[in-house]
Amino acid sequence: MEDKSWTCSDDIGELMFKAVCLKEDIDIELSDLPSTSTQEYPRQEAPKVDIPHFNGNAKEWPIFFGLFTEVIHDREDISVTIKLNHLRSCLKGKASTMVSHLLIGSVANYQKAWNLMCKRYENNRFSLTG
Repeated sequence: MEDKSWTCSDDIGELMFKAVCLKEDIDIELSDLPSTSTQEYPRQEAPKVDIPHFNGNAKEWPIFFGLFTEVIHDREDISVTIKLNHLRSCLKGKASTMVSHLLIGSVANYQKAWNLMCKRYENNRFSLTG
């Protein structure tokens, strides 16, 4: 007569075998995908909304901040390099001078530029209204 007793280790062994097979299938499918380092990304364009130039006048900061934040800053489909380029193209006068030392092409420089602008003009705006 055949022994039909069940053991937990039988099920664990079978599950382990299935897990290994699934991992191999996934690895094969992933290897067929193009590498993200060589994959070309579609051209990123900002929406067709006119963002006003900002020259450093603290009274104009809330309007510039609101539009730039919604149209450029909060968009995840725009790279930080493109965001920095848009920011620099919108700035004139004193505001432009504040970020002119930051190079386009550096990922960290967009956040530095945006933080500089926010810190400078948010503080200035509150001192004007307070």
